[in-house]
Amino acid sequence: MDFKLEDAPNPVSDATRGQPASGGDVTPVRHIEDGAWVDGPGVPWNNFDFFGDPGSNGLVLQERPKS
Repeated sequence: MDFKLEDAPNPVSDATRGQPASGGDVTPVRHIEDGAWVDGPGVPWNNFDFFGDPGSNGLVLQERPKS
């Protein structure tokens, strides 16, 4: 399967959050707090989006802090 970066949601852009990525669903931004997943942004390096592709693969994007 060929993967193109432009097919992936941009984890930094609020405009792409919640939008389908290559036919899959994207979760709200989530972070880990006290050992559990919580909706909403967290501290730097603790922001994640989860989505699936048409091949039923589960994928995770981790947002990194701006440089």
